[in-house]
Amino acid sequence: AHLLGDGFPDGRFHVQVRREDGTARTPADVLAELGRLCGVRVPVVPAGPAGAEGGPDAAVSQDAEDAWQEWLSLHRALIVLDDVPDEASVRGLLPRSGPSSVVLTARGQLAGLAPVHRVALGALADGEALELLGKLIGPGRLRTDPAAALRIVRACGALPLAVGVGGMRLAVLRHLPLAEYADRLGDPSAALDELVAGDVSVRLRMASGWQDLAADDRRALGLLAGPAQEGGFTLDGAMEAL
Repeated sequence: AHLLGDGFPDGRFHVQVRREDGTARTPADVLAELGRLCGVRVPVVPAGPAGAEGGPDAAVSQDAEDAWQEWLSLHRALIVLDDVPDEASVRGLLPRSGPSSVVLTARGQLAGLAPVHRVALGALADGEALELLGKLIGPGRLRTDPAAALRIVRACGALPLAVGVGGMRLAVLRHLPLAEYADRLGDPSAALDELVAGDVSVRLRMASGWQDLAADDRRALGLLAGPAQEGGFTLDGAMEAL
């Protein structure tokens, strides 16, 4: 989105589709934020006795959706909708016409949305993960113990969220040696306790991912958790556990 900025003179806008605890925001809530960012009035209508304008039970009105689509058709903007839980959360927000574009990030494939171009993102390379960590704790501190820094990012699986949270935690714990933090992350029973920075928690994000799984997938993951903690498993071992 940063690199493509010149191609979207009407702005680049980023909205989280989930709350920090992993629960999904309503489409009305997301659309209301988009409206505020873009200067579009997108009224909502109450849905149910607990509904209130902008509240958690509010539904998107047709007028609001039409106003949003009209704005998209007349402007060249880039919209980033981050951490989309399902297709229904964003279907009405995608441009039907016009020069605007939308980038979605999601944990699944969102197979019900078309036409779209899908890109699967894996973990960061070691160098990329170290660069991210260095931006958060400072390159000078990173250079004090590059071996420990590498242990940290690998203990985080080189996942951007985990490396980012670890970096934010280290930025606050300025006097904590990198080697000591790497040792803490090396203990599987305590690693998630160390990947918390303020109200950002890897454990909470993982818990929300667990809630997204179907019942059979939750069961399978639970059966594999034991062998994983004991040092991993082979394909044959996984088949036996399942």
